[in-house]
Amino acid sequence: MGQWGLSDSPVPGAIAAARLRALRMALLALHKALLDHERIRYEREHGRIESSGQALRLVMTDPWFAWLRPASALIVQADEKLDGSDGVSGADVTAFATQVRQLMQGSEYERSLQESPEVVMAHGRLTTALSQP
Repeated sequence: MGQWGLSDSPVPGAIAAARLRALRMALLALHKALLDHERIRYEREHGRIESSGQALRLVMTDPWFAWLRPASALIVQADEKLDGSDGVSGADVTAFATQVRQLMQGSEYERSLQESPEVVMAHGRLTTALSQP
């Protein structure tokens, strides 16, 4: 499209990247709140987790935390997209938002919303970020 054509403009890509960054940050905060809540639940049932290394191993391998792993993977995917050389498109943001909405379903998630005010607050921030154009 010429020198000033919209398709040549970096603005749409920059806007998409900023939106993806905002969604990623909101998902990261929710993920942390969920992990903190699940850690408390796990410790009530199984005893104290002694170190951050033990906590990491549990999060990565224990079935208790399995339902949180897709959120971890989605955060990594966003990081890779934001760091990649291909840029970020509106379609990338839409796909990410769709996947995030899918993560916010399920009985474990609903239980966490019922039990943890921190999860509710992070959920609200993510919902707000998802509703932004």
